[in-house]
Amino acid sequence: GTGLSELDRVLGGGAVRGSLVLVSGAPGIGKSTLLLQICAQICREQTILYVSGEESENQLKLRAERLGVQSDALWLLCETSLDEILAAAERMQPGLLIVDSIQTLYTEDKTSSPGSIAQVRDCTMRLMQYSKRCGVTVFVVGHINKEGAIAGPKVLEHMVDCVLYFEGEEHTTYRLLRAAKNRFGSVNELGVFRMTGAGMECVDNPSQTLLSERSADMPGSCVLCALEGTRRPVHVAARHAGEDHVHQPVQPGTPLDRGLPVGFLHFVHVAVPRRGNGLSAVRRVEIQRK
Repeated sequence: GTGLSELDRVLGGGAVRGSLVLVSGAPGIGKSTLLLQICAQICREQTILYVSGEESENQLKLRAERLGVQSDALWLLCETSLDEILAAAERMQPGLLIVDSIQTLYTEDKTSSPGSIAQVRDCTMRLMQYSKRCGVTVFVVGHINKEGAIAGPKVLEHMVDCVLYFEGEEHTTYRLLRAAKNRFGSVNELGVFRMTGAGMECVDNPSQTLLSERSADMPGSCVLCALEGTRRPVHVAARHAGEDHVHQPVQPGTPLDRGLPVGFLHFVHVAVPRRGNGLSAVRRVEIQRK
């Protein structure tokens, strides 16, 4: 296993030897932290070569110390040339190769710049060939652009054995890990993590976490159970309805009138009479620029 139970759950029990795994997600979501964290467990059994094209050795060292990852079996290489990376891997013969990220690599065979479709496709193909030939597990980080695609179009998914999506809200500490493709396991499993100062913490009981902030006397809410793979997390669903005292129709999608969304004002219109501790019903909302 990788040492992280939630990651093993999504992978189908752990990483398979000789497989190529793509870990994708928005920049800053925690992909590098997750992969560096699994090195603490895997280094006890085999050698790891961690290749970074985005951070220096000192930056990786500081982050590894913060995560408590210290081992003589973990080797760091800051390089963007795929030829140099594969040459170093052939010499060291690691059991696990981590590449962070695929958008920073380039090969001399292509004249395009790093991160282009041609470079990304060619580098991924050569990493896959190395993985199958030498029986080395390879984890590759791929950033998602604004359109939600990996390296532009999804040119990598058909080439790798497993595609993992790391997701999370911008202002929360919780992260979700899903498998969009997995040749060695199910794609229905869900992994839940909490980002802390010491790295990613596995959330073994998501239901307890999701219900911890729910008030028992909250009107208009109910608890429902959803099936996510082999687990059944419990969620809170809320529905608010109220009498409309504003008879002036509102055009959908039109701000009222200085930037606040209509849905937010409708929620305030319904929630204030019920949760306002005696406040009268909202008759009309007028927004004025100050």
